[in-house]
Amino acid sequence: MSTLSELIPSGGTQNNIEFVAQGTLANGQAVALRSDGKVEAISETSASNGSAVQFSTGNYAEEILSFPIPSTSQIVVAYQEAGIDNSFKAVVGTITGTAIVFSSSPIAVSGGVAVTWIAGCFETGESKVVFAWTNNSNKLVALGGSVSGTGSSATISLGSESLISTSQISNNVFLQDNPAASGKTQFIYRDQSASDTKVLTLSINSSNTIGTGQATTITSTSYPRGVGPATEDDKSILVDSPNGGNLVLYVGSSNSGNDTWSFNTSSPVALNSGDTTFYNNPVVVANNFIGVAFTNASGYPTVNSFTLSGTTLTAGTPLVLASNGVGRNGFAYDATASKYVFAYRNTSGGAGLYHTINFSGTAFTTASSAIQFVANAVDVSVAYNASQGKTIFSFSDGGDSEKGKGQVYELPVSTATSFVGITNAAISSGATGEVAVKGGLSTGGNLLPYSLSFGSSAVFESTTAGYTATAYDSNNNKIIVGYSDSQGYGAVSIGTVSGAAISYATPVRYTAQGGTSYNTVVYDPTNQKVVAIYADSNNSNHGYAVVGTVSGTTTSWGSPVVFTANNSRYYSATFDSNVGKIVIAYQNQANTYGQAIVGTVSGTSISFGTAVTFEAASARYVNIGFDSNVNKVVIAYRDDGNSGYGTSIVGTVSGTSISFGSAVVFESAESSDYNVVFDSNANKVVIVYSDVGNAYKGTAIVGAVSGTSISFGSASIFNSGTISTGISASFDSAQNKVIVGYLISSDGEAVIGTVSGTSISFGTPVEFSDGTLTYVSSAYDANSSATVFNYMDSTGSNDGTGIVGSLANDLTIGSNYFVQDDGTVSTASSSNKAGKAISTTALNLVDPT
Repeated sequence: MSTLSELIPSGGTQNNIEFVAQGTLANGQAVALRSDGKVEAISETSASNGSAVQFSTGNYAEEILSFPIPSTSQIVVAYQEAGIDNSFKAVVGTITGTAIVFSSSPIAVSGGVAVTWIAGCFETGESKVVFAWTNNSNKLVALGGSVSGTGSSATISLGSESLISTSQISNNVFLQDNPAASGKTQFIYRDQSASDTKVLTLSINSSNTIGTGQATTITSTSYPRGVGPATEDDKSILVDSPNGGNLVLYVGSSNSGNDTWSFNTSSPVALNSGDTTFYNNPVVVANNFIGVAFTNASGYPTVNSFTLSGTTLTAGTPLVLASNGVGRNGFAYDATASKYVFAYRNTSGGAGLYHTINFSGTAFTTASSAIQFVANAVDVSVAYNASQGKTIFSFSDGGDSEKGKGQVYELPVSTATSFVGITNAAISSGATGEVAVKGGLSTGGNLLPYSLSFGSSAVFESTTAGYTATAYDSNNNKIIVGYSDSQGYGAVSIGTVSGAAISYATPVRYTAQGGTSYNTVVYDPTNQKVVAIYADSNNSNHGYAVVGTVSGTTTSWGSPVVFTANNSRYYSATFDSNVGKIVIAYQNQANTYGQAIVGTVSGTSISFGTAVTFEAASARYVNIGFDSNVNKVVIAYRDDGNSGYGTSIVGTVSGTSISFGSAVVFESAESSDYNVVFDSNANKVVIVYSDVGNAYKGTAIVGAVSGTSISFGSASIFNSGTISTGISASFDSAQNKVIVGYLISSDGEAVIGTVSGTSISFGTPVEFSDGTLTYVSSAYDANSSATVFNYMDSTGSNDGTGIVGSLANDLTIGSNYFVQDDGTVSTASSSNKAGKAISTTALNLVDPT
């Protein structure tokens, strides 16, 4: 520990200060201090972007580079017009908000003459644009220009070309302003005749005249390594020093498999533990360190930081952004969002992707997942315009004949830098409440997001367990799992949860004959009975229900009762606690209609009212839940009479009958595999499903029931993979979370969902089985505050298997915690340290300043 105050709270509650809340604050909420003296929840804005706007005259814009014009709302984008004449062209983009307008006509920098390599920068001393390129003889040519006008009228008035090298250039040039010398720019290149790497100074005056200085050799022992695709020649790097002056940083040849950086003639420093490749714009100097973007030995996008002391470079630890290949890229620092941005072409599929990257001190810490900005990109460049506070991607659109396009992005901005403390209790908006600040002890809230962990799996059926269904017996505190066994009999096993483990009793069959399918089980707490529902294939798939009585870990059964004498399937059942009835929803195969029926349990028997049609068209994947806030049942189903859209309807039970309101579409695309769960904390219904129309992504939507109708918020994706079957959801009433279990690539995963208003957000999925699974079902065990998942494991003998999932958000004693951009607290390093955990629930805060 660095100070005693980090371990022991000083003065007890003297470090709990009262503030007025701006907006309602939850218990354990990290808060930011506002300029008016109030506190608000630390939050991060949503990213937004404008439309992609074409800047090239024709198709095939290549070698794209971009840079801002300081103190203006403009950037310059330069490129090779490969689709017309391979000439060097440039445009000026004027930014307003998230919109960009380019020069109406690209500026012909090379006068229509074909070029090989291009370079450009803005020279701050004379406020000039400087361009350089290699001609067809591989000689270096340069000229300067002045920017005037805005919007579509913006242009660049160019001076005369100057041939500034008599030797051939065998490597792409990299041109950069020299802020230490007004009117000067420099470029680095490989002199083909001398076989060495040189730096040459260019001067420019108010008349846009280019002059040259003496070329300086910086190395003759190594060939500069790449800042370009591996199939092209390489480019070296010129960069300004964070501690003043102008430095030449270049990449030397591979040193025992490690690409190395050198500063002039100083000792080389390994960039990465393995050979690396560079692409466009790989260096950013900001925040007192040098950031470098590259691909590591595995070809993955990576960043690393370097600090400079005198002429000594010290490398940080490489941060790998994603496990995929990288093509042409751009790298920039967005000072508004306090994030680095790395954009690139994904070599698998060609999508244009970007990551935002966080830093702390002089090191990169964490990065976002890859975010797509265009479906297919070829060249990519990134520039940050400080005047507008926006990041601009310039790229050739591979999905549109490689036209050159620009797009403005407004990255998420966080208030985390104004962190002042953590609430010790909930505070209503406008009210005064207590905040633990420096030296204070935060003990009252859920400081960490919940995580889901699993115990060891247990087998309830050593042979086939198809059509698994799970319910919770709240009287006996048992888990009931129903299924079809290897001989087609319906059976149940009683599970007992203890901690993170579950044990199962010997199964008991509830059918006298084989051939059961579409099993479901539901618990009736009023009569303290379990009801099993199934289709009997030995009797034309008629629908049956049977009542069971749980005693200890066994179940005794009454006689099965037919509730529909029709071929039927897709059974789902719920208990209506308002009237004490069982409601079954299903598809009647005689006409494929969706129907529902009310069942009354009496002793060991069940009787039914008359079935009611809720959808007079083909209704598949039927699922039902109960909203105890308004005492209504909610049914979700696929309406095949309406393009397979996800549809919901509200039902009201009266006596032994049920009536329905009007159907409401919640997913205007083909969808399937619905599961309805009620969040009793938010008093909302959540429907989870597979969005077939969106590549089978796992999706959820929140519904609010009013009267006999239901309205929905916006859908949220809980997994972007292919989720076509096996979705099950339950509600953890102890932690007020929706837990969704599902199959992805036959593996079992689960994810935590949090409802807020009419929206739901999800955490990171957790795998509970990597076998080949089918028929996932789940239920929440209120006695043990755990969720049990039951499934058939097809890896071996189709064993019926169960596993317990538990939620926790305990602090790790002795660990340091940091406030993240979105206001959450975690051990991931950031520039905003919160404090040190002195128990699993208490965080001793340090000085946030």
